Amino acid sequence: MEPEIISGDHVLVGKLVPGARLFNIFASSKGEQVQIYRLPGIRKTKRNDVMVFNIPYPLGSEQIEMDITQYYIKRCIGLPGDTVRIINGIYTVSGYPESVGDLQA
Repeated sequence: MEPEIISGDHVLVGKLVPGARLFNIFASSKGEQVQIYRLPGIRKTKRNDVMVFNIPYPLGSEQIEMDITQYYIKRCIGLPGDTVRIINGIYTVSGYPESVGDLQA
């Protein structure tokens, strides 16, 4: 996400769009298996939305796990069913005429 967001920046995350994820953070931090629930969001994710999510495979794990202390922050460039291509560093989505990804390029 550089240059918009650099290491050490603080990011305020709004959970209304995707819907907040609810789980027992204390049990999860102890490595226990927890049930995860998601509240309904106010709208669907769109292209160019900034997303904050947990790393799905921590420390090279062979199974999907959630590490609540590690986060990715990325821009959504493709939605389910899209074909995304990167040509000469430019992201394009089949059937979508607008720019996606780094809009500064």
